Amino acid sequence: MSYTVILFEDAEQEIEEEAYAYSLKFTSGAEDFLNAVLETLDHISVYPHTGKRRSSIDEGVRGFQVKIRSSRKQYAKRFPFELIFKVFEAKKEVVVFQLWPVRSNLPINNPPN
Repeated sequence: MSYTVILFEDAEQEIEEEAYAYSLKFTSGAEDFLNAVLETLDHISVYPHTGKRRSSIDEGVRGFQVKIRSSRKQYAKRFPFELIFKVFEAKKEVVVFQLWPVRSNLPINNPPN
């Protein structure tokens, strides 16, 4: 049974911004990036628990209060980004709340409760 994937508005905007940035760099950059993100979202919907659990180091450094096991991350194939998400078992939903550049020190936004 697959889970419903919900994108926070901020995550959707970040994906659109990165797609635009890749369109400026490569002819098929936006399409390749969006396909990689969609493949990752499809994978998460079927296998939501295969994403890596967030580490305690991430928890402290980025300053948000979430139980270590409550949020997960999954790399977008071929691109230096992770989708940060939380699984809601009771509703069979996966909420993606941020596209996070792997090669960055940007803060991860607060996930949903």
